[in-house]
Amino acid sequence: MVNGQIAKILTTRDAGPDVLHCFGVENYERLVLSQGEKRERVPGECPALEMKGLSLGAINGLSLAIAPGECVVVQDLENHIFDDLIAVVTGKSRPEAGELFVSGKERSSANGRDVAVIQQMAARTMLFPDLSYMDNLCFTMDHRLPRVWLLTRTRQGIRGEYEALLGQEVFDTPVEELTQMQKYDLIYARILLQRPAVAFCVQPFMQADVEQRMHIWTLIERLVQRGIAVVILAVNLADTLSLADRLVQIQSGQVHAAYRRDEFGALPGAAPWQYLWNERRRSVE
Repeated sequence: MVNGQIAKILTTRDAGPDVLHCFGVENYERLVLSQGEKRERVPGECPALEMKGLSLGAINGLSLAIAPGECVVVQDLENHIFDDLIAVVTGKSRPEAGELFVSGKERSSANGRDVAVIQQMAARTMLFPDLSYMDNLCFTMDHRLPRVWLLTRTRQGIRGEYEALLGQEVFDTPVEELTQMQKYDLIYARILLQRPAVAFCVQPFMQADVEQRMHIWTLIERLVQRGIAVVILAVNLADTLSLADRLVQIQSGQVHAAYRRDEFGALPGAAPWQYLWNERRRSVE
């Protein structure tokens, strides 16, 4: 995109590093290459999320464990399970069979805040224009500070802490007047304050332009750096794999295949960033 207009449409074969540089995505390349090494794991740590033989609707005996601070992309090859998966992990629906554990504890309540969901096109679907910026920010943290709505000093403390991250001016701006970037900042900062064990991101890059995708990319990475397990539910892998430690492909409601980060280059239809990352790895080796 140049000045808000399409400058050129590239196929995977066309999008080598020289072409990418010509169209102004150097920052995105830098972000991707910074993820070239797998994140360190603590051996034996309790999974942030664990499913054992889980069944509900289109989910059919799904077993999967995700560590704290791990980013896993779940690709449903048939695009059937996402609604059922969100319903069961949030406790809105009980599984027909199997077990679900969050931080080692069986999931049994729809009121828990240990699981967060960032909906697709979140800037349109997850903000409350009738509430203030501060109320939107604190919306899912009252389990940690039950009196956050009443204590002015507590709210001032939160504002003081997050002004450095979000900017001073946004706190006095009506939510509808925020820029698209500021809306995403608000949503992901809300999740940071919520402090869930695991956050599900439903097609987070859907309908986002290049600049917005880079911004969302950094916001998801911030969750991971805070030790929150991130599950990205995706159909298109072009952007999501650049964040992932693992890819899990689902078919007929079960795990069909799984790939570690160092195996992504073997996937068919590799995205341009995979070419860049593989070239970087070969030069280091």
